[in-house]
Amino acid sequence: MHASMRHIPLPALQVCLAARAGVWPEVGQTRARPARVGSELFGAVLCLAIAILFLAWRIIPWLRRRGRGWGTVYLMQSRRHSGLFKVGYTTRRTKDRRTELNRVGGDDMKIVFTVSMPRARQCERIMLHRLRHNPARKRDRRGTEWFWLRHGERIEDIATALLATAHIIKRVSRLKLSWPAGGEIRTFSASGRDRGDGS
Repeated sequence: MHASMRHIPLPALQVCLAARAGVWPEVGQTRARPARVGSELFGAVLCLAIAILFLAWRIIPWLRRRGRGWGTVYLMQSRRHSGLFKVGYTTRRTKDRRTELNRVGGDDMKIVFTVSMPRARQCERIMLHRLRHNPARKRDRRGTEWFWLRHGERIEDIATALLATAHIIKRVSRLKLSWPAGGEIRTFSASGRDRGDGS
């Protein structure tokens, strides 16, 4: 024992040594130091915050950055066969896509109608599903996105159905809180009108 500690009363010495070890004899149990309590509290709060953020990420889809599918759904019609049309999706300029189709297919396609919006890929899937599962709809050998107009049907009818599908997706996405802030539906028709539709 150090010489300076010889004159310290035994009970006081025990308390000093116990304080350094974190053991308090008067209670008979170990007590955490204030610094240790603070670190444990911080860890618990951090874990709780991470759990809350994870649950919010699972419940509220718009907190996720992926899956919004910005792009354009286009409706094109053949100038050589007026009853033949194609519905597709692209993230490029629609004119570039038309040029590619004309080069590969050897046809002369014209852009009839386009819808640019978030979740455009979903809009295309729904439209194609409706067209493919219509028993009265004749499909073309060029691919799964090529169809023929029915008797008495106009290409404008397909454009109207495409726009209606886009608005349904927007309404449902808003109910699910998955429609991005500032997102709007922009349409282009063969008449040359280009407008933003925030409804």
